[in-house]
Amino acid sequence: MSSMDKKYDRLKNNPKDVTFKELKTILESYGFIFTNYSGGSHFTVSYKIKGIIDPMEKNSIPFHKPTIKAYYVKIALKWIERVIANEQPE
Repeated sequence: MSSMDKKYDRLKNNPKDVTFKELKTILESYGFIFTNYSGGSHFTVSYKIKGIIDPMEKNSIPFHKPTIKAYYVKIALKWIERVIANEQPE
């Protein structure tokens, strides 16, 4: 099991105790791109393949210290699961 797999499992098991840096590192390892258009506290997340991030879902994650809300972690977990499912051969 790689270190990213361990971090992913940690997110799944405890979505309430995750820092922005941890979440950003994991999402970037799966190919997600973070952009801060306004210079404010929210980062927009995108992915190279359409459909991974549903247009009806929030695609911004606020940068707050010390941890971010579990709601945003759960959305990010859905995105990662879609990437993993998309990479699986059929």
